[in-house]
Amino acid sequence: MQYRRWLVPFMVSLVITCVHAQLRGGGPGGSGNVHVHVVLSNDRNAGPFLKVCLMEGSVDQVVGTTYTNDIGEADFIGVPMGDYHVRISGDGVETTDSSTFEVDQRKVTQAQYVAVRQLAESGPKPLSSHSTMVSASDLHVPPKARKEVDKANQSMAEQNWKKALEHLNNAIAIAPQYATAYNNLGVLYAKTNDLPHEEEALKKAIAADDHFAPAFVNYGKLCLLQKNFPQAETLLQKAVKDNPNNVQIQLMLAQVAAGKGDMATAEASFRAAAKINPGNLEAASGLAQIAILRNDAGMLTEVAEKTIQQHPDFNGGYLWRGTAEAGRREYDKAQEDYQTVMKMSPDNAAVYLQMAELQLAQGHIPDGKATLQKSLDKDPNSARAMGMLVAYDLQAKQPAKALERLQAQIAKEPGNGGFYTELAAVQFQTGDFKRALQSSQKAMQLSPDSLDAAYVYTQAEVALND
Repeated sequence: MQYRRWLVPFMVSLVITCVHAQLRGGGPGGSGNVHVHVVLSNDRNAGPFLKVCLMEGSVDQVVGTTYTNDIGEADFIGVPMGDYHVRISGDGVETTDSSTFEVDQRKVTQAQYVAVRQLAESGPKPLSSHSTMVSASDLHVPPKARKEVDKANQSMAEQNWKKALEHLNNAIAIAPQYATAYNNLGVLYAKTNDLPHEEEALKKAIAADDHFAPAFVNYGKLCLLQKNFPQAETLLQKAVKDNPNNVQIQLMLAQVAAGKGDMATAEASFRAAAKINPGNLEAASGLAQIAILRNDAGMLTEVAEKTIQQHPDFNGGYLWRGTAEAGRREYDKAQEDYQTVMKMSPDNAAVYLQMAELQLAQGHIPDGKATLQKSLDKDPNSARAMGMLVAYDLQAKQPAKALERLQAQIAKEPGNGGFYTELAAVQFQTGDFKRALQSSQKAMQLSPDSLDAAYVYTQAEVALND
């Protein structure tokens, strides 16, 4: 059995921040899509600008990043087969993790409905009229206009959007070229999900001062959300020209380059961000994903070692190093790193799955199966772990054991359509066509889009009618 840890799903794609994140690559198992709908606790759409991170299994390792659209939805396209969860964060909401789900061939699109709690204090931080980042053109703005901006900021902090809008319009009426007021107006419209007016306000801020970095950054961020990568790049390049040591701008430029598929430029921007702030985990993660995309074990090891040095309590560094070591077949070293992660995160089902694959690659079948079972115990819905255990049962010519295993897990997780599909397939192989028909029918009820369940159902139906 050839070791394939180098192609683990949680690292096959670069983190790409855009409205519809594209997860490139994937192992031989194929890929699927993930549709996320975020709502508030009162069931209202959460709206745009919430950050949605696709995470590997139960690991705190990001494999894809995107943002919600104006109705609180986001999509990941071409996600490799495997177990994932999503993490929702952003202004005004409590960071929330979904339950673990599987992307597999049974459903083309996996839909996730996530409810988040709205926080009392929320919102982007508009610039103060006394900020060190004010526009040069603002230096001659009348004090009365500055007071209106400060009043608007206070109203935004209180989520009194109508009053904030009134104060900002007053400021602009007093000083028609007040770049900070236009920038903050863009922030206000972003908060109220009014994208057209947000864009209009930011354009006016830039027109008032074509060296005003905050407005270029905000407009660039909006273009990223709209997947307008060329425009985002133009805006951010102007911003970075006057602010070459701004980590946020460098990271956004990396995201733009990744969105365009230009990994060389993405790497350069991530490295620039890491040079400014060597401890920045987003830069490290971006470089690690590029290394994995290229199968560059040397680069991945370099990033992992620096990350471990900077953040010894961050398990991602050990996972990256273990992945590189496994790719070089340095199994003892990889095992040591995986064990470190297990000590740091004892309930992390995904690392047990990785350890199991490592053991199985070395021919340590009993140990590998035992570790697979531990992974399944920690994540009872892991169809990947279950599928591997069933495959080994069948390979050992123990179909009765496979059936017993599946039935026991279904008793624990009766809503898992994937388990019913596996059960139907084993029943069909053992000639129990009637039960295979029943199990595949149940699988289709739980997972209506499952092609595998439909296939087993059709085959069982044909067999029964022969």
